[in-house]
Amino acid sequence: MQNKLLVTSSPHLRTRNDTAQLMRDVIVALIPALIAAVWVFGFRALLLTLISAGACVFFEWGFRKLLKRSNDITDFSAVVTGILLAFCVPVTLPVWMLVAGDFFAIVLVKQLFGGIGKNFMNPALAARAFLFSWPQSMNNWTEPRWYHSNFFTPGTADATTIATPLAFIGQGNLPENASIFDAVIGNIGGSMGEVSAVALLIGAGYLLWRRVIDWRIPASYLGTVAAITLLLPLGGLTRTDSLFWNLFSGGLILGAFFMAVDYTTCPVNPTAKIVYGVGCGVITAAIRAKGGYPEGVTYAILVMNAVSPLIDRYFPRKRFGEGGKRIPLRNITPDLLIGLLKKGLSAVRKNRMVVVLAIICAAAAIALGAVNSVTEKPISDNLRDKSEAAMREVFASSYYDEIEFDAARHPLVTRFYEADGGYVAEVAPNGFNGAVTLMVGICADEGNQDKYLTISGVAVVSHSETSGLGAEAQNPDWLAQFVGNRHSELSKDGGSIDALTGATITSRAVVSGVNAAIALVTDAENISGAASATEDQLAKEDVYAK
Repeated sequence: MQNKLLVTSSPHLRTRNDTAQLMRDVIVALIPALIAAVWVFGFRALLLTLISAGACVFFEWGFRKLLKRSNDITDFSAVVTGILLAFCVPVTLPVWMLVAGDFFAIVLVKQLFGGIGKNFMNPALAARAFLFSWPQSMNNWTEPRWYHSNFFTPGTADATTIATPLAFIGQGNLPENASIFDAVIGNIGGSMGEVSAVALLIGAGYLLWRRVIDWRIPASYLGTVAAITLLLPLGGLTRTDSLFWNLFSGGLILGAFFMAVDYTTCPVNPTAKIVYGVGCGVITAAIRAKGGYPEGVTYAILVMNAVSPLIDRYFPRKRFGEGGKRIPLRNITPDLLIGLLKKGLSAVRKNRMVVVLAIICAAAAIALGAVNSVTEKPISDNLRDKSEAAMREVFASSYYDEIEFDAARHPLVTRFYEADGGYVAEVAPNGFNGAVTLMVGICADEGNQDKYLTISGVAVVSHSETSGLGAEAQNPDWLAQFVGNRHSELSKDGGSIDALTGATITSRAVVSGVNAAIALVTDAENISGAASATEDQLAKEDVYAK
């Protein structure tokens, strides 16, 4: 009776590490990135991180207290969620918005599903997606070390807004005045915890050394993004620039080592982890290349979180004793092939839901193709009518004769028209999410020297900018600032044009398009002095060319 056989469910092997120890290791690994965030963005980065962590702990304690459940906030999981969410937002985010995100992460995503180990998606990333309900605040990036001498000032009123590197890279351009070294050390704009690749990699190395995370997910994730961006570089970037900027900018490293590896929401089987990482990489690269938002890490991981159980099911760990010897080629017979075919058909019948879903996807693709073929011409006609209306709006004339121009010299201009007493140019500079097509009218009546070579009007024909941010470029009141100008600059660049709040890159794109139109008219009128000036401006704004 002394040697009893105990029959229990797994796990049969246990470790001394518990949840609290694992979470403390994650917190230690995040400290280098926090130090880098404070160095890049000032004291406010530390303040927001502490507030976020504290709010998450409070919401977890309060919710479980309210429902009279066991309360163990000492496992530090809420602290990790708060830190990661703070790392995913710009340093300019209002405190109340960050706290709202903390509530969403802890209460709605984590606790309502049963608490730690029960949530089906990463709470911090789900909260970040929720915070994009305020796109203007979530895209208000600041210049590195904007605080200068006011390091301990928590406010951000004097911060200079800039575009993130991925905003440029998505259009095939390199960030202005930045290098790969800047991205590695954190001298770029972005969310608080994602800017310094070297700090994140130090933390990742610590987690791998402590065996807190498995190498398969981050390696397959980063490797997939690297392979895609190397083989299919974005826009006009070289393969090397496309590879390195996509790896070291944005939230890729933070997501690969600290979020995609969340125990609760990622697969547990070795092969499934690799498939999961590859899926994250493919979706991230696809969103960065073709999506309306330049970053894809958040949504890639959330999508793969949702299918994680399915991946585990179809890529199970081989049980002990399973598997047989390989069949030699000489032993392959028709009967064997027929048997394998029958097994395949049997597997299809057992997994008929997968087949049904594949048929539905194919039918949906065919339907979308049919809809596109039917609607293509009406959409084209509507865009033509809109362009003609914009021409009349920016410069009233009895005729508009399209004329040829040197496209190599004026890359932003797509069409050029001569009108009665002036010109109309259609320009397409690259904004935040894609080309912003503008119609620009220019007076060219030499009898009226006050208005000669000045802007008569600007209208937006089409765009794909963010609603509430860059989309405000089509506001007539904002476009009215250009009327009467011979040359335009943003006020932050020493000019008179006020930039759109939270949409500096869109504002600069519109300015470059308007100046490109003036440059073309200057050439058409053969004014050498002005032509030289406008060429200099076009050289500065060449980043906005297609």
